[in-house]
Amino acid sequence: MFHFNEYEAKIELKMITYDEAKAIAQKNIPSHHSIVETIEKPYSWYFFSQTKQYVETGDFHDMEVGSGGFLVEKENGRIVEFGSVYSLEENLKIYEAGLAYGKYNLTVLKVFDLNLAVRLLKKLSMSFVKPKLENGVTWKIPQE
Repeated sequence: MFHFNEYEAKIELKMITYDEAKAIAQKNIPSHHSIVETIEKPYSWYFFSQTKQYVETGDFHDMEVGSGGFLVEKENGRIVEFGSVYSLEENLKIYEAGLAYGKYNLTVLKVFDLNLAVRLLKKLSMSFVKPKLENGVTWKIPQE
């Protein structure tokens, strides 16, 4: 909502509510899952889900692995998914540092130690793109 007067302009940002965030979270999980954990942060809510069968039985054979949960941002309802490689605390530190999971471009401008640079870049398990011009079209197909 915008309010204007002759001295100032204010923009009011409407943050989403917990109920709106939970509805977004419910749409983001498989139908055979239940939300089992919710943590509120100043900027979002964290949700973690697990299979309904595991919630009912507690049997580890019914558990699904590989998800680190996800955030629903208060500002816009955007979902930021976490992998399971890092703990929740580490994932939150990464997010709070501004490194939300997504695709990033890395441009190497200078290399002082080629062997070290190659070794470190390989640890990132990145894909790369070599633009290729064919028939007037530039193709950018990720390589590994």
